[in-house]
Amino acid sequence: MKNHQCIHSTLRHVTALALAASLALPLASLAAPISLATQPLATSTTSTVLPNLMFMLDDSGSMDWDYMPDVAKNFAGRYGFNSSHCNGVYYNPSITYSPPVTSTGTSYPNASFTAAWKDGYQTGLGTVNLSTSFKGGSGSGSTGATGYTGPAFYYTYTGAQNSPAQMDYHNTSSTFYQECRSAIGSAPGSDVFTKIRLATTPTTTLTVESGTGNPGTITVSGNSSTSVSSIKVNGLEILKGTTNSSRRSNSVASRIASGINDCTTVAVGNCTTTGFSASIDPADNSRVIIASPASAGGYTAVITKSGSTTLTATVFPTVVPTSVTSI
Repeated sequence: MKNHQCIHSTLRHVTALALAASLALPLASLAAPISLATQPLATSTTSTVLPNLMFMLDDSGSMDWDYMPDVAKNFAGRYGFNSSHCNGVYYNPSITYSPPVTSTGTSYPNASFTAAWKDGYQTGLGTVNLSTSFKGGSGSGSTGATGYTGPAFYYTYTGAQNSPAQMDYHNTSSTFYQECRSAIGSAPGSDVFTKIRLATTPTTTLTVESGTGNPGTITVSGNSSTSVSSIKVNGLEILKGTTNSSRRSNSVASRIASGINDCTTVAVGNCTTTGFSASIDPADNSRVIIASPASAGGYTAVITKSGSTTLTATVFPTVVPTSVTSI
């Protein structure tokens, strides 16, 4: 009998302990039942659509930026800004940009290359001719890239920095960042980016440099008080008038340059021609460098002065005609 009572007592203790332990454990979390909405969220009441989600739109100022991510702003004016490889919102030639759909299910009107909408959702803002008036950016937002106006263009990328790990915007020493931020014409960007220009009428720009050789010069040496009353090239006076005298060779040179520049665009004083301009040689402040029109080629300036300071003139270069026979 005593053993039987002991067994019942032990069972009661074990049961009590098990119940206490079960109450100490956390209860299972079960999702609340949800009825899916059958009406538009914007026009429904909270009794129809329970507050179980948030619908958010970002209309902050950054939505008007013409670059993405934020760090891409550092590429403005460089290769990366005008390439979808570095700027996530720049034109990507591999994507077909279809007009968006209105709330009625119809598409917004198409745009043309010469009359692209400034804002496809607000067509009343007008259009821009991408063949002649593209600005390289939106012209607004944070960069306001308006330094360029001409045919629309983009840069293609042929480099090897294509994986997410390589495209590290926050490591300014990474190859990807250095390529995107390269100045136009400079490596490493110049090795991997190619400019593609878009225009209804293809055009190109040719720069032809005619003529070879250095400008004419006048070198002043000595320390005697000297003034210059005339400098003629092929019989034409290029000096406005007599310079003030000076013993210092650099002062004589400076006054010669000033007298020539007075007649660069308009023949005043004693000048009988225009088109000559003068500057002081940065390496020698007693030497005058004279840029001349092509007609002065082969002639040496004839100088009239008072004083024993020496003025030595060099011949103006002869311009060699350049002809283009084929493009």
